Amino acid sequence: MGSTTPRFFSTRDWRYRRWTKGLLIERLLAVERAYAEQEDRWLRVNDELLAWQLGAARAPPDRAIVRAEPTDIGVPHHGSESPVTHRGD
Repeated sequence: MGSTTPRFFSTRDWRYRRWTKGLLIERLLAVERAYAEQEDRWLRVNDELLAWQLGAARAPPDRAIVRAEPTDIGVPHHGSESPVTHRGD
Protein backbone atom coordinates (compact mmCIF):
# COMPACT_ATOMS: atom_id res chain seq x y z
CA MET A 1 0.00 0.00 0.00
CA GLY A 2 3.06 2.29 0.03
CA SER A 3 2.85 2.96 -3.72
CA THR A 4 1.14 6.20 -4.83
CA THR A 5 0.91 5.11 -8.47
CA PRO A 6 -2.70 4.28 -9.44
CA ARG A 7 -3.24 0.61 -10.27
CA PHE A 8 -4.31 1.22 -13.89
CA PHE A 9 -1.01 2.99 -14.68
CA SER A 10 1.10 0.12 -13.39
CA THR A 11 -1.06 -2.45 -15.23
CA ARG A 12 -0.77 -0.53 -18.49
CA ASP A 13 2.98 -0.07 -18.11
CA TRP A 14 3.46 -3.80 -17.49
CA ARG A 15 1.38 -4.71 -20.53
CA TYR A 16 3.39 -2.44 -22.81
CA ARG A 17 6.70 -3.74 -21.43
CA ARG A 18 5.78 -7.20 -22.63
CA TRP A 19 5.21 -6.02 -26.21
CA THR A 20 7.97 -6.20 -28.78
CA LYS A 21 9.53 -3.03 -30.12
CA GLY A 22 7.89 -3.60 -33.50
CA LEU A 23 4.46 -4.02 -31.92
CA LEU A 24 4.93 -0.83 -29.85
CA ILE A 25 5.90 1.13 -32.98
CA GLU A 26 2.91 -0.28 -34.88
CA ARG A 27 0.58 0.68 -32.02
CA LEU A 28 2.08 4.19 -31.76
CA LEU A 29 1.65 4.77 -35.49
CA ALA A 30 -1.98 3.57 -35.35
CA VAL A 31 -2.73 5.92 -32.44
CA GLU A 32 -1.05 8.86 -34.22
CA ARG A 33 -3.04 8.10 -37.41
CA ALA A 34 -6.32 7.97 -35.48
CA TYR A 35 -5.49 11.23 -33.70
CA ALA A 36 -4.64 12.94 -37.02
CA GLU A 37 -7.96 11.75 -38.54
CA GLN A 38 -9.88 13.01 -35.52
CA GLU A 39 -8.11 16.38 -35.67
CA ASP A 40 -8.85 16.66 -39.41
CA ARG A 41 -12.55 15.94 -38.75
CA TRP A 42 -12.61 18.52 -35.95
CA LEU A 43 -10.98 21.17 -38.15
CA ARG A 44 -13.31 20.41 -41.07
CA VAL A 45 -16.43 20.68 -38.89
CA ASN A 46 -15.21 23.94 -37.37
CA ASP A 47 -14.45 25.37 -40.82
CA GLU A 48 -17.98 24.48 -41.94
CA LEU A 49 -19.42 26.05 -38.80
CA LEU A 50 -17.43 29.25 -39.32
CA ALA A 51 -18.52 29.46 -42.96
CA TRP A 52 -22.15 28.99 -41.90
CA GLN A 53 -21.84 31.67 -39.20
CA LEU A 54 -20.26 34.15 -41.61
CA GLY A 55 -22.93 33.44 -44.21
CA ALA A 56 -25.69 33.84 -41.65
CA ALA A 57 -24.24 37.17 -40.49
CA ARG A 58 -24.20 38.54 -44.07
CA ALA A 59 -27.61 37.21 -45.10
CA PRO A 60 -30.60 39.53 -44.89
CA PRO A 61 -33.17 38.53 -42.29
CA ASP A 62 -35.95 36.23 -43.45
CA ARG A 63 -38.61 38.73 -42.48
CA ALA A 64 -38.74 42.41 -41.71
CA ILE A 65 -38.81 43.35 -38.06
CA VAL A 66 -41.80 45.53 -37.22
CA ARG A 67 -41.01 48.13 -34.60
CA ALA A 68 -43.57 50.31 -32.88
CA GLU A 69 -42.98 54.02 -32.87
CA PRO A 70 -42.44 55.43 -29.36
CA THR A 71 -45.57 57.60 -29.65
CA ASP A 72 -47.75 54.52 -30.34
CA ILE A 73 -46.78 52.81 -27.10
CA GLY A 74 -49.11 53.55 -24.26
CA VAL A 75 -51.39 55.87 -26.25
CA PRO A 76 -54.90 55.60 -24.76
CA HIS A 77 -57.64 54.67 -27.17
CA HIS A 78 -61.35 54.07 -26.74
CA GLY A 79 -63.54 51.14 -27.71
CA SER A 80 -62.63 49.56 -31.00
CA GLU A 81 -60.27 52.39 -31.97
CA SER A 82 -56.68 51.42 -32.57
CA PRO A 83 -53.67 53.75 -32.46
CA VAL A 84 -52.52 52.16 -35.70
CA THR A 85 -55.64 53.16 -37.64
CA HIS A 86 -55.28 56.81 -36.55
CA ARG A 87 -51.57 57.15 -37.24
CA GLY A 88 -52.00 59.16 -40.45
CA ASP A 89 -54.78 61.41 -39.10
